Amino acid sequence: MRSTVTALTLATSFPACAQAEGRSVHAEAGFASALHDRGEQLSAETLELLAGLEQSTAFGAVYATIYRIQPLDGAASPFSEETDYSVGLFVDESGYSLDLSANWLTYPGSSDDSSLELVAALDLHVWAKPHIMMFHDVHTDDAGVEVSAGPDWEFAEWKTHIRARLGSVRLGDGSPGRTYAGLEFSAERALSRSSDLSVFVSYDVSSRETLSAETRAGEITRLRQQGVAAGVSVATRH
Repeated sequence: MRSTVTALTLATSFPACAQAEGRSVHAEAGFASALHDRGEQLSAETLELLAGLEQSTAFGAVYATIYRIQPLDGAASPFSEETDYSVGLFVDESGYSLDLSANWLTYPGSSDDSSLELVAALDLHVWAKPHIMMFHDVHTDDAGVEVSAGPDWEFAEWKTHIRARLGSVRLGDGSPGRTYAGLEFSAERALSRSSDLSVFVSYDVSSRETLSAETRAGEITRLRQQGVAAGVSVATRH
């Protein structure tokens, strides 16, 4: 679960699904000017696609998703295409929500090896909605933690959010890790009873040069310690 598209889908769809009986499906498509994840740029201009299925159980909502990262600069892109396959359990209680997932990360057309990433995320149902996420990659031994929080409010037909985040990543190959921070503004509104429009803009800083990639002839020529990203997505649930 590595994208803003995925995070917005989980935030808007799972609480309702956890309370509903039976099975539901959701899908989302989005465009981002850059894709930042845990203080690192994964892609420049990007199409993100997500499809998922949830089934309510006595323990919570069991779900499976397929998530696609498609760089839009074609064969000249220095970034890899990515397809992730995830299964998980989402539990929504009165004071908190818990999301446990296993994510098989693949990179079609690339020499990068596939890997299994385990993620645990906890949301507290209090003011500013603190979010704590921890991950560990079983194959690379990368691991990290991220904490975020911020207020929500309604403006006309829009639900708006400001989130500040702080995180740290340890790399399993022994190379230097990074700490990072970010500030994100996002908003969503209903298009119909079963679909929503979302927009976001974010600013991220990293302790290492992992953002704002400059590219030439399919190679990254320069990275910086800060970057800006913006995007839009449309989601539907049935």
